[in-house]
Order: sequence, then C-alpha cells, then structure tokens
Amino acid sequence: MQPMHYNHYHSKKSMKKLFSHLSFTAILFSCSKARVNAHNGQVNVRLINATVSTLQSAKISTVNYGNISVGSITVYKTLTDPIYAAFCTHMVNDTETYAGYGVCGSPMPAPFEPGYYTFRIIPDASGYYRITVIKQ
Repeated sequence: MQPMHYNHYHSKKSMKKLFSHLSFTAILFSCSKARVNAHNGQVNVRLINATVSTLQSAKISTVNYGNISVGSITVYKTLTDPIYAAFCTHMVNDTETYAGYGVCGSPMPAPFEPGYYTFRIIPDASGYYRITVIKQ
C-alpha cells in the first residue's frame, strides 16, 4: 500500500505540469496576428475614425480603405508605396479633405519602417483633422 503523501506528490506535480501547459497556451493565443507578422518587411496600416463624421473613400497613398463610419477600425492593409508621414485623404459630406501633414521639400525624412501601425484620425480645433500614430 502506498503512503498518502505519495499520491499527493504526484497530484501536485501533475497540477504544475497542467498549469505550465495552460500558461504557455494562454500566452501563445494572446499574441495578436499583427505581432506575429511584424517582421514581414512591409508597412501595414489600419485606420480608426475618432471623428463625428463618416470618412468617405479614405486613402493612404494608393490604398483605398473605403468608407469608415464613426468609431470604426479598419483591417490592416499593406501599403505598396513608401510613406514618409501620417497622411490620409478622404471625403466628409462629399467634400474632399485630409488628415495629417504631408511631406514636401528635401531631404525627405526616412520612410516608415516595416511593421504594423494604427492611424487614429481625430478632429482638430482648426476644423481640420489630425492623425496620431501608434506602432504595434
């Protein structure tokens, strides 16, 4: 007959293994796809509409994000051209406008590094729109 502490020891050891396995699994599944693919050599951007209007035909460079309703977040899209600043064109109430500041002159700043970025479009006191950039 086995002593009682022997079963308790194996039960404790099994629980530690189970806990370790569950912890590893939780960490594995908590990683976002953006972080997993962050080193794919491309610039990927999504937009958040933090304004009070729908952004119509929102574009960064040649990539069209379509219409973005108030409070919505788009999917990440891969930009095919290098970008040097957070700048987005769009329409509001059928009037063409933009968010952010473009780049002109020389020398040009360095382009965005490969990775995943979120451009949050917010209204500005001037009546235009600003962009805050979050790199994941």
